[in-house]
Amino acid sequence: MEKKPSNFFEQYRKQCEKCNHGKKVVIPANDPANGQHGDKIDILFVNERPGPKAIDTGLISFENSDGSAPRFKRLFKNVFGLKYRKKIFITNAVLWCPKIKNYRNTTPTSREVQDGSKILFDQIKKIKPKIIVAIGRPALNALNFCFNNVTLNNTRKEKLKNIVGSVIIVKPYKIIPLFHTSPLNIRNRSESEQLKDWGKMARKIK
Repeated sequence: MEKKPSNFFEQYRKQCEKCNHGKKVVIPANDPANGQHGDKIDILFVNERPGPKAIDTGLISFENSDGSAPRFKRLFKNVFGLKYRKKIFITNAVLWCPKIKNYRNTTPTSREVQDGSKILFDQIKKIKPKIIVAIGRPALNALNFCFNNVTLNNTRKEKLKNIVGSVIIVKPYKIIPLFHTSPLNIRNRSESEQLKDWGKMARKIK
């Protein structure tokens, strides 16, 4: 029988519960089909927080059948091809969801993002990616809390559409902001526009 991979995120459970006022949380695991801690990771994708489907499957995965994951998968497949997924690691600005019945997807609060940034920063140091991609504004805000960097801090004053696909150097990392793949963002950034953004991002890896 194949051994079930351990949940890299479990080491942060106590911190996540502290962020949730001491109450129990659900922390989905990283998809074993993607890169894992200890692998050579090119891209660390930072999303917002796990959704209800991630709770159902127990995985942070673009295979989940929610509104955002299928678009993420299409963009990823078109730009990189699915074989490249072993070179990526997917995490969230906020790793956890409250352990409650009928949980509905909620955007993380500023406080949750700030508290979660300590956990995110520890992941970055352990994973050591070439590039960090912030999927959406909350993810970019989380990275602002991680790094004391003037250029990164200035992004707070910019509309996301003005900085999407740009490279923000925070040595030794490159940070690239992209729009979230949620259907709610279609009015702000069409899928064809996002495909161009992703292509631009992919060229920055080399």
